[in-house]
Amino acid sequence: MVWWALIIGNLLWGFLLAYIFGTWANISTFMGGLKGGAIIGLLAAAAFDLTMFATANIMSLSGTILDIVIFTVIMAVGGGVAGWMLGRGK
Repeated sequence: MVWWALIIGNLLWGFLLAYIFGTWANISTFMGGLKGGAIIGLLAAAAFDLTMFATANIMSLSGTILDIVIFTVIMAVGGGVAGWMLGRGK
């Protein structure tokens, strides 16, 4: 694995959630962020992974589904933290 790229990629996902929550969605609680992050994570992962599954021979269907589930959980937790942090200033 290329750790620096993984770290930067995850930070960028966190910044994206914080931007969406703070600018457009006005999410400022952990639970609001958890839900918003899960929805964004599910949609982003499903769109990306299913497209990759359809066009490249690198993962099985079960691996694709597992990746969608794991990314959804990661984004939900990240969204919860982003929402909580945004709410700290209020």
